[in-house]
Amino acid sequence: MAFDRLKRSPPKEDSEAAAKRLAETFDQALVQRSKVFLSFDADVTSLGSMTGTVHRFTRHSLFIETTSITSVSSRWNGATVTCFFKLRESRPRPRDIFYMFRTTLVDSRPGQQGAIVLELGFPASLESGQRRKSIRVTPDRDKFAQIAIWRYGQGQSLNLRDPLADMERFQNGAAVLQDISAGGLRLVLKKGLIREKGLDLSTNPRFVVFLHFSESLPRYPDEIWLVARATFSETDFVTGDVRLGLEFIGEGVADPGTGKVSWKKVVDHNVEAVAQRTCQWHIELYRDKGIL
Repeated sequence: MAFDRLKRSPPKEDSEAAAKRLAETFDQALVQRSKVFLSFDADVTSLGSMTGTVHRFTRHSLFIETTSITSVSSRWNGATVTCFFKLRESRPRPRDIFYMFRTTLVDSRPGQQGAIVLELGFPASLESGQRRKSIRVTPDRDKFAQIAIWRYGQGQSLNLRDPLADMERFQNGAAVLQDISAGGLRLVLKKGLIREKGLDLSTNPRFVVFLHFSESLPRYPDEIWLVARATFSETDFVTGDVRLGLEFIGEGVADPGTGKVSWKKVVDHNVEAVAQRTCQWHIELYRDKGIL
């Protein structure tokens, strides 16, 4: 009997240690005012995602304060919600650590200055996510109202009338967006398109990329211009198709009045407007299909 009790004690200790680590993690989220992305299942609300911060927590509940919404329907209670947040770790070297968890909405109540406080069930565990800028997602084409790519040769001006690939090319499969992250994207260009455009990849050319997202995201533009350089290319010697990797080095937003694009250098391989999109798409995949 004593031996049986001895064998059963480690799981209890492990459970207590796990609970302590969870509490420490959310304590840090509270201290750092970490932004929490929340995404309900599609049959609950049409909102793609909302954001908030950790207000407080107990052994059984996690309270998130949000200004993304002005009211909550009572039918949301009991609904499943997917949450995603990050913590900044300074040692042994500075880095961002991302976490995901799924839980349920217990209740909601008015907060201060028009905010809403969501009471969530305290999660039993957390799943460690990737660094957001490294999250690569293969989005459906319907996530974009327009995609276009131009060659930006050295010493040459950009000819907007002659894109290397536009939305029609992506729709008919001549160009394929393999995946995209906050730092770049990967394409597959068909042999026929390479020949038609006379694309020479031996000089590691630069490109201009235009993305028009089909869904609006609060505080972020629906359209973005990017300058990217080729970091690798490889040819399929059977099909002649080319797989091309591009790294974002400049980002810009067009002034709706003048049409002129204001440019800035990409810092730390991270385009925030793209990071927000890939983060949301990643949450949707995790919520719908359990893909990490």
